[in-house]
Amino acid sequence: DYETSLIIYTKEFVPEFLFPLGQKEGQMLLESQTTEPVNIDENDLKLLDLLQRDARTPVLSLAKKLNTTPYVVRYKIRSLLKSGVINSFKTLINLDLLGYGWYQVLLHTKNLTEKEEANLIEQLKTIKGIDYMVKCMGKWNFQVHVNLSSNLKFRETLLDLKSKLLDYIVSYDTLITFRKYKSKTLPEGAVNEIRQMILKK
Repeated sequence: DYETSLIIYTKEFVPEFLFPLGQKEGQMLLESQTTEPVNIDENDLKLLDLLQRDARTPVLSLAKKLNTTPYVVRYKIRSLLKSGVINSFKTLINLDLLGYGWYQVLLHTKNLTEKEEANLIEQLKTIKGIDYMVKCMGKWNFQVHVNLSSNLKFRETLLDLKSKLLDYIVSYDTLITFRKYKSKTLPEGAVNEIRQMILKK
């Protein structure tokens, strides 16, 4: 058996291990959500694919691979940022080397009003160890991703979450992720599908 979910939006918080660097608990790092489609061309698509493979690639190298000028590449990146197609450039952190595990709490909530949903998000900001949360459609209404250094700390966080969201939660489930093998924001299947849409225009 398996379950599928459609992501509506994500909200990313400052991870716990950055607190000693002066970051504040509950501070929001990133918000993204579904919006109206943005028109892109073939070179935009190629640029996105190159950036997701290595966002540190120099503009000159990108220009050579795209057979264009550095000026055009800079312009395209600025346009993709402005339109929201690119919403961040992230460092991938190996949590295992820092002694942190990756946990998930899957929440089935009652039907929430806009005010209740906003309050749920504010409550999540106060809970230790939450990396990011996802609102989705499917069996679960929300996925809460947690990075903590031990199962005991995860248990404490789970108890805190259940206490603060008691009025909203119908049921929940938990997962422990041992290894992440693959993660792409623009998978090959999506690249091919978008390319076909571009060709039809």
